[in-house]
Amino acid sequence: MIILALVTVLLSPWKGPSLPTTPTGNYETSWAMTVHGAPRARVELRADGVPAGWVASFCTPRLCAPFHTISTLDGKGVARYQFSLIRTDPKAAAHARANVRANNQVVATASR
Repeated sequence: MIILALVTVLLSPWKGPSLPTTPTGNYETSWAMTVHGAPRARVELRADGVPAGWVASFCTPRLCAPFHTISTLDGKGVARYQFSLIRTDPKAAAHARANVRANNQVVATASR
């Protein structure tokens, strides 16, 4: 028997000050990212499709990881991040889009 663990990701506008680990700059757009799944589940998060000159980051109060992170959900099956698209090259395209994958399944799309 195969059991698939459902993982969902909710992106909403980031409100309030950025986390201390989040890169700052004039070209940043951030979202509050909430990951839901089974309690204590291991979830691999990845941002794909980000254009050249942009970086996608998954940030917690202790760590900021570019493009990819692995998380263990808490006892309620939740993890929270500040997800950002950061334009690192002023000559890069003015707009960016990222497909957020959880365990290799596209679960959200962010665009700036």
